[in-house]
Amino acid sequence: MQLPPGTRLGPYEVLAPIEAGGMGSVYRGRDGRLLRDVAVKVLPAGLMRDERAVERFLREARAAAALSHPNIVAIHDVGEASVTIPGPFGGAETRIRYLVEEYVDGGSLRRALRGSGWRPDVATVVGWAIGILRALSAAHDKGLVHRDLKPENVLVDGQGNAKIADFGLVRWIYPHSAAPTPRDEDPAGAAALTQTGFVVGTLGYMSPEQVRGEPVDARSDLFAFGVLVFELLTGSSPFARSSPDAALDAVLNHEPSSLTVLVAGVPERLARVVAWCLEKQPGQRPASARALLPHLESIQRELATAPLEPTAALPPLPPPGAARRSPSPLAWLAGALAVLLAFAGGFAAGRSRPAPAPEATLAGAWTAHAVPLPASVPAEMALLPGGRKAILGSGELLDTTTGALRPRALGGALTGLVVGRTGSAVAATSAAGVVEAPLPAGTPLRTLVPGAAEPAFSRDESLLAYVRREGGTSELWVAKRDASEARRVARAEATLWAWPAFSADGESLLFYDVERGGPNAGTGYLFSVRIADGTPVPFGPDVRLDPRGRPAVARDGSIAVLEASSRRALLLEREGRSSVALPFGAGLVVLTASPEGGTLATRSESGPLVLWRRVPGAT
Repeated sequence: MQLPPGTRLGPYEVLAPIEAGGMGSVYRGRDGRLLRDVAVKVLPAGLMRDERAVERFLREARAAAALSHPNIVAIHDVGEASVTIPGPFGGAETRIRYLVEEYVDGGSLRRALRGSGWRPDVATVVGWAIGILRALSAAHDKGLVHRDLKPENVLVDGQGNAKIADFGLVRWIYPHSAAPTPRDEDPAGAAALTQTGFVVGTLGYMSPEQVRGEPVDARSDLFAFGVLVFELLTGSSPFARSSPDAALDAVLNHEPSSLTVLVAGVPERLARVVAWCLEKQPGQRPASARALLPHLESIQRELATAPLEPTAALPPLPPPGAARRSPSPLAWLAGALAVLLAFAGGFAAGRSRPAPAPEATLAGAWTAHAVPLPASVPAEMALLPGGRKAILGSGELLDTTTGALRPRALGGALTGLVVGRTGSAVAATSAAGVVEAPLPAGTPLRTLVPGAAEPAFSRDESLLAYVRREGGTSELWVAKRDASEARRVARAEATLWAWPAFSADGESLLFYDVERGGPNAGTGYLFSVRIADGTPVPFGPDVRLDPRGRPAVARDGSIAVLEASSRRALLLEREGRSSVALPFGAGLVVLTASPEGGTLATRSESGPLVLWRRVPGAT
């Protein structure tokens, strides 16, 4: 969802987008009453129908509003408004919730570091670290644990002060604090906080207890603090890996090298503070953020060449490695089991339109490769055969191995891109209809079917499918690859059919029947029609889906689709009799398959492009 400049949300006017994430988009706004700039966070429209997501959004407002501290982004307001959301099939009026925060003009640590390639000096990092610790101390004193501390959630103002934002993942641990009491909690909602994505938090920053699904407290934030400081000094997280399972394993079992070895000029005491925070067992970390503050403040004075306070005035730091113990076999087994549960599972048998399987039941084991992308890269894309390259709606060619972009003009704004198994051309929808451009040159465009939309190729690339829509009528058509010998497969009045995709055997078309109005506008159900007889029938689970792109058909004929409420991926077996939730996260704006179906690609609103391949032989 993208709100255009000038959109009114109550007394606030949207000026420009700042960034987007799985739990909401953030805009720079203007408060016309107080004549000040604000940051407006909007819950994604697709999650507005998910009561658990709304509750999580409101938890963020309540948690942050309970805090008043110069190193915590202040909450000004929360509200609802009706706006017209542009979509693939026209605009729809939708009620949205928004949160109004203090506008911090310096942006996040992540944006600053990525944008300039600049690495801060040790003194600057220590200054930020002190601000972060002061904010955590204030939050922990109120019983609030952040649980998702990372560079994206730390903003720096024009004076260089660090401010923590986004308390959307807090855990309410004290019943008499600003948090709701246990009887106010919704158990289902609380459970949902651990089921969005893999586990609550962000890979590379989660503490070992988060990875294992154990209870967390303030010491989990200190682990993330140690990761953050390590990354600011070295340029990378100590647990960054090429795949999610490897990252989880690193958090559980890998001991990072000392900062004094990796970075010149890092004081030994700072390296020991970071190592202390990165201990695997919570009991071996500092007892609190407040207990760490004197050490960081002393290091700051040392870096500024000010006289040091006597060392005896500070609580002693643990000697390097003294607190580390080899994990017990039982603890190691629990960690390994957590990793396996996050990435393994199997199909659940069922009848037509079954309920989605539980999160713990996953369709096979998957490997993942993340491709960092600038925020400006459009979501519109099609994978080339093998998934090693992708063509973007902007016309650029993306190398999914390195993330490199190459300009490839496609001759105008195109949507619904699709590439066949030969990888020789891309087809798409333009103002003229279904068009085609050769690859890799990308020009010139050739109109295949005037007035049609949303092309799809069969697995062997011998057939072309597309949609014709006029007024309230929708028609599905199939033709040869060159658009010759076209014939209509199915037709219906007062419908909006969209995004046909061939089944793996080429005998049927999958497509969405989309709601055009009302509270569920823009969502739809999946149908199937046999090309030979032209009778549409419901396909897959009886849940509303997000029809922002064609169903992604995997190599084995299973079909990946997006659930509308949370935009997470579901995998349907090839006959649609059963479905399982995939471990791809929520808030996805991209879900597509390579032409042969061997690679699935996903992307959230602000995250990297992730390529998923099923492990051979996994069940």
